[in-house]
Amino acid sequence: MEKPAGLDVAGCKRVMRAADSADRKVNITFGFQQRYGGVYVKAKQMLESGAIGKVREVHGEFLKFALKGDEPVQPLPRNEKEKLEQWKLWRSTFGEVIVETYVHNLDAINWFLGAHPLQAIGTGGRTVEKRGDLLDHLSVTYDYPDKVQMSFIGSQMTPRFFRSNRERYIGDNGFIETAREYWTYNTGAGPVTEKSGQDITVDALREFVRRVSEGKPENVGVRAAESTLTSILGQMAIDQKRVVTWDEMMRSA
Repeated sequence: MEKPAGLDVAGCKRVMRAADSADRKVNITFGFQQRYGGVYVKAKQMLESGAIGKVREVHGEFLKFALKGDEPVQPLPRNEKEKLEQWKLWRSTFGEVIVETYVHNLDAINWFLGAHPLQAIGTGGRTVEKRGDLLDHLSVTYDYPDKVQMSFIGSQMTPRFFRSNRERYIGDNGFIETAREYWTYNTGAGPVTEKSGQDITVDALREFVRRVSEGKPENVGVRAAESTLTSILGQMAIDQKRVVTWDEMMRSA
């Protein structure tokens, strides 16, 4: 399956129920490549080894060029056909950008922290986007268990030549930084960086084929839905301009 698991809480719950009831011989895999990328796997192992100590704070960002601001504005869709033709511009068909795109980062952070957030507060806006109803930038702070806060920022309107897509885990003895192209750590002796040997999508596909060929199925439907719900929690916090808890979100549908 491709991410996100759904565009709303009800949709994610449907995926969770389906995953729970699925034949355990069937592989259910989502397009969260970080979970299988070689650089991410090594970084996760180092984090679990305790090399950087207790994680105190986490930061994530996905800043990229996706729009300049002068894109032609199409007339509002008048029917279902026109709505589907403009599907990438509307939340109801595309999902807010934190749900459709930044969910990759949030899935990786949930994985590294071994939990989903307890609550979130955020803000966002439309600085240059004139089409549809999507935000072009946002910022969300999530509270995870054990008093760990994670700040996430996203933007769709950087210059064409600038892109930053990474996560940082800061502990009391060092830090780890992860990205699709590399991972870096520093425990006091200076930074060490290792580049990825290939696009991590290749790693993810190889793992899927290996599980099928070896008869070792994996069902990630529930955790993928939880990562999507993490994105939806951030969207709700932005929309409502207040702290929204995980439990409150789950009760909403």
